Amino acid sequence: GFTVADGGEDGVRPSRGEFTILANPYVAVLPLDEGSGSVAGDVSGNGNDGVLVGGASFEASSGNGSPSAVRFDGVDDSIDLGVLDVSGSGLTLATWFNGDSFPGTSNDPRLISKATGVAADDHVFMLGTVNSGQEIRLRARVRVGGTTTTLIADSGALATGQWYHAAVTHDGNTLRLYLDGTEVGSTGLSGAVDIDPSVPVSVGSQPAGAGGRHFDGLIDDVHIL
Repeated sequence: GFTVADGGEDGVRPSRGEFTILANPYVAVLPLDEGSGSVAGDVSGNGNDGVLVGGASFEASSGNGSPSAVRFDGVDDSIDLGVLDVSGSGLTLATWFNGDSFPGTSNDPRLISKATGVAADDHVFMLGTVNSGQEIRLRARVRVGGTTTTLIADSGALATGQWYHAAVTHDGNTLRLYLDGTEVGSTGLSGAVDIDPSVPVSVGSQPAGAGGRHFDGLIDDVHIL
């Protein structure tokens, strides 16, 4: 809610004018530029700081021009964001990543995940990778109305040792995947993303107890909105 007043006294005709209301759509923004310590600060203003766990650590000179990124070992590292939700019809998950490998028999580590398990409907939302047609590609999952839709990129083979920007968006009607700013997959999906305040969010893995799927390499500049 907000209140607008003209600032004049009673009986005095106010002057005409315009004003702008700026709304912050971000739920969490983690630049990961701390360089040291165990806290990944949220600069969105919402206080959704992350905690580096399992040995995840800040690394400078990561090759992408950023002051630092976070290195994950593919075994037990993650950033715990606790419980957060994205309300409304829109959703965007975005991050930079550079994989040393893509662990798992399906090459399916998580970049960002809100889930209770590894099955499709266990995910509220997720951005990660998967082996598809003998290529490693982006994959996303988003739950609407209790059912999770899985979208695998139609193109965009991923290699190790290279920085990529990944994003998944949902505008209430369409789910889309982007690799380095280019759309690489889409599917229809109508409705608002489900909210579940009992399910935590993790970067670089599934949340604790949800089945691992750890990322191996560097992640930087995480956006959730």
